[in-house]
Amino acid sequence: AQRVRRSEAVATIGAQLLGSPKARAALGEELFVVCEQVCVAACDFNAPALVRQTLGALQEAFPDSMRVGRLEGLALEAEGRFGEAEEVYAALLKKQPGNADAMKRRVALAKARAGPEEAIKLLTEYLEAYAADTEAWAELAELYLSLSMYKQAAYCLEEVLLSAPHDAAKHLRYAEVMYTLGGTENVLAARKYFAAAVELSGGHSVRALYGLCACAQALAGAKGHKLSLGEAKLYANAADRLRTLYAQVDSKHETLLAGALEAMGVYAEPSARAQESDTASELTS
Repeated sequence: AQRVRRSEAVATIGAQLLGSPKARAALGEELFVVCEQVCVAACDFNAPALVRQTLGALQEAFPDSMRVGRLEGLALEAEGRFGEAEEVYAALLKKQPGNADAMKRRVALAKARAGPEEAIKLLTEYLEAYAADTEAWAELAELYLSLSMYKQAAYCLEEVLLSAPHDAAKHLRYAEVMYTLGGTENVLAARKYFAAAVELSGGHSVRALYGLCACAQALAGAKGHKLSLGEAKLYANAADRLRTLYAQVDSKHETLLAGALEAMGVYAEPSARAQESDTASELTS
């Protein structure tokens, strides 16, 4: 199940819980864990009074804690005091150079204040120490994409795929970047990952199906590339699957789609309707 961050609910219920002496006593050792969660939620929800209440309790109980130090930085960020927050994170890193939370908060600050170039520099330093952080690689890819640095973004997404080989969305993102890079070899690679995304999504990824059709259009005009029967079947199956998905919503949409696919040079044969897995398995092996 996907985790959902509901800061307003956590802050509201947490304030009521912490405001009750009976409830605080019942929490026992979990009191400070709840304080930490409520403090973060209050920063998100812009509830400064609640931030001060929870942060003050944590500072009193754990004056030298690195985790509390990170919360101090978050509280300053929530108030717009970014320079002071940067000083807090710098002090934490001086005390403990490899502190992952402080390093990531500096990246977030740099992204908001200095732009993607500085954020890339700091995030690269972070990944030198924490190379297994898949989310950091994905964030670095997005930073590179914001600067149209597609080759660097593709490298980062390859690292992501190594950690999430069965995630259709990750295959799709990598395919889109490779397609954007252009050139026959890159489009062929994009086609492979679009096909994998279709297969992993059970044939329901409309973007991946469109990606296959876009690859068909791009490769049709590629010098030295000759369309094989297997490729023609793959593209026809992708187009047919798109028409099926659109027809389930509205037949008018299917008619518009058919015209668009014809303009791309991709044709769907109703008599050749294939199952979703067959659509992708042609070129993923």
